[in-house]
Amino acid sequence: MSIKKDRVMQELQRFGGAMYTPVILFAFFGLTVAISIVCKNTMLLGSIADKGTVWYDFWFVVEQGAWTVFAQMPILFAIAVPIGFAKKEPARCAMESFVIYMCFNYFISAFLTLHGSFFGVDYSQAAGAGTGLAMIANIKTLDMGMLGAIFIACCSS
Repeated sequence: MSIKKDRVMQELQRFGGAMYTPVILFAFFGLTVAISIVCKNTMLLGSIADKGTVWYDFWFVVEQGAWTVFAQMPILFAIAVPIGFAKKEPARCAMESFVIYMCFNYFISAFLTLHGSFFGVDYSQAAGAGTGLAMIANIKTLDMGMLGAIFIACCSS
């Protein structure tokens, strides 16, 4: 019994380590988003932070780049989880997981295009909060958050 318990504990620790990899990025990119928002605040910095200035344009570009990690979070988890789980060839495993996750989203998109109304999904509306739809790598698909990516990543590892 203890061998099985140790094995389960090892697998849970590997899963935790795999989840930790993309989470490490959140601190740096979160700070970058925060700093860029503060640097565009006219109440703090005055007219230098007005739209149309070089200062504003620079921090706008930095902010948009910093949102990448948060906007593409499911893709990051779909790639990072297999890297943490793979005992051999983690790069191949991550690539397979990414391709499977993207195919999965295209399949869901096509299915909702044809039969979305059967499941109560209005596929004609724009993806956004409260719609049940999300844009993942420019694919309008069912909003599963990170759970869909983690599920696919665990299945492909």
